[in-house]
Amino acid sequence: GRVAGGSLVKEGECPWMVSLQNQYGFDFCGGVIIRDNWILTAASCVSGLRARNIIAVTGTVDLYNLTSPFYFVDQIHVHCNFDKPLYHNDIALLRVNETIQFDGATANISLSEVDELQEGEKLAFAGWGTTSADGSRSRYLQQSEGTYIPVNKCRSALGDTDDVDLGHVCVQMEAGKGSCHGDTGGPLVDEQGQLVGIGNWGVPCGHGHPDVYARVAFYNDWIRTIINGSWEYYTEKIIIHCKFDQPLYHNDIALIKLTTLVAYDEVTQNITLAGVMTGWGYTEEGGEYVNDLQRLEVTYVPPTQCNSTYGYTKDLDLGHLCAVGKVGAGACHGDNGGPLVDSQGRLVGIGNWGVPCAHGFPDVFARVSYYYDWIQSTING
Repeated sequence: GRVAGGSLVKEGECPWMVSLQNQYGFDFCGGVIIRDNWILTAASCVSGLRARNIIAVTGTVDLYNLTSPFYFVDQIHVHCNFDKPLYHNDIALLRVNETIQFDGATANISLSEVDELQEGEKLAFAGWGTTSADGSRSRYLQQSEGTYIPVNKCRSALGDTDDVDLGHVCVQMEAGKGSCHGDTGGPLVDEQGQLVGIGNWGVPCGHGHPDVYARVAFYNDWIRTIINGSWEYYTEKIIIHCKFDQPLYHNDIALIKLTTLVAYDEVTQNITLAGVMTGWGYTEEGGEYVNDLQRLEVTYVPPTQCNSTYGYTKDLDLGHLCAVGKVGAGACHGDNGGPLVDSQGRLVGIGNWGVPCAHGFPDVFARVSYYYDWIQSTING
């Protein structure tokens, strides 16, 4: 999108505005500062890009101002359901590599927490996009106003499309005004100065049709989750061991490939393949799941002893590893798939089963070393 029929923004009037540029200084999308190291934008702006190739320019209304502060992006978090279905969940978060310095020209914006927009309410947006459908891009930041229209009226105005849902905000513009090419990712702000939307799309621009934005209040939980350190990643592929449950309870191990790289930091790291077990499962038989991750130290049980305890069942073989905690402690419902870690911090097991849980019987894990070759060959293709 872009701002067609807009007016010039004065210095400091939109201090939260960001120009997203490539390494050659070309402005390709807008963004908005919501924390001192977080920028909100549209997923369609950054999906498929490398973080290191995005520069966030702040504190200016003039794209030709060579003294404007700039920051390098070090993390991209695209909504895991972006474009599922098409044109939906078009929102993303960018983390910059250092703290954004706030002053009179640079500041963050508060997010609209409660979705109480009224039909006809005035909303403003800004961007450096083209000033007409076939015009050139603007050197100076432009802004324009429109009025909020409900989703049902927006759908009708756009030809009863399914491309608009409750995750969108629609703004009705006068003919000759509207967001245009280059305005995607930019902010939509209410009269209280709160961020209510992120520029998504509008076709054709400046022709009096509604412009469509991602509804910020709809994504507040997702935004908080990402910023607070609980990353969401979308699954690309699940690889289950080809001999799972052949025979029953054997080869209970799988790999999950994600669509994007996991962002490592002080709270997120990979583990070395080679005990401590962790999980969010029940804290007792017949209990409930817990909100906080639990940790338990257990002791390794040799195969012969484990087999003896379970009556020499065929459910145990060399692909299993047994560990036991004290009576009243152990793996339980919901802990399957969780890690068993040795004292050197290496992954030695993946939670499989243990019956009954926490009664002093050994818990059974898939032995990671047994499946090491399968893991490596699967990951390496």
